[in-house]
Amino acid sequence: MSGNAEGLRVQCYTCGNWYDAEDVTIPLDGYIPFMTNYEYCCGSCGTETIVKKPASFIQVIITTLANLQASHIYHDPPETCFSLQDDIIPFVWDHWDMICTKRSKTGSWKNNLATKLVCPVLLVCVRVSPCD
Repeated sequence: MSGNAEGLRVQCYTCGNWYDAEDVTIPLDGYIPFMTNYEYCCGSCGTETIVKKPASFIQVIITTLANLQASHIYHDPPETCFSLQDDIIPFVWDHWDMICTKRSKTGSWKNNLATKLVCPVLLVCVRVSPCD
């Protein structure tokens, strides 16, 4: 699932095509941009369906960081770093039912999230400088 200025987009798992939310006949209530824990099949590939899947904590983090970055892109300067306590945990808390499908909040979810954030194989960011 992708996000853009106009809203949600979903990708068909069969053909790989992207569809804007307004072109999808199924209601996308309960979905947010940049989710990866769903399976969508477009009408061209069969019966149009969308099913949420349980998200791993890595998927939760990727969805959270993408949405935080998208919501802060127009700040001057754009924010690219986010606080676990001030930004990440509140976002996950507010969107728990959408992101963490079929997962109950346990007392350890914040620690699990923090552990995945420091995992060295989670995300790799490479900044390429223009050649002089």
